Amino acid sequence: MTAVKDSVLYKTLCKAVRREDHAELLRMLEMVPNEYPNNLDRRRLVYAFSWAQTPQGFGYWKELHVLLREAGHACS
Repeated sequence: MTAVKDSVLYKTLCKAVRREDHAELLRMLEMVPNEYPNNLDRRRLVYAFSWAQTPQGFGYWKELHVLLREAGHACS
């Protein structure tokens, strides 16, 4: 399994968020449980994993998704 820091999703999202938010983004992605279906080798957050099955919950990831989409980033 690819380390989160080396994953396609993390690298893609880093291009869309401020540099000072990279560490927090990494921390949040590392909390995504491995036992649930996830695919961090996807470029789009919406297809990467089940948001509701994370400690942060559906709302956290939906808010990030909406903010990225509204800013024009295709990675949402």
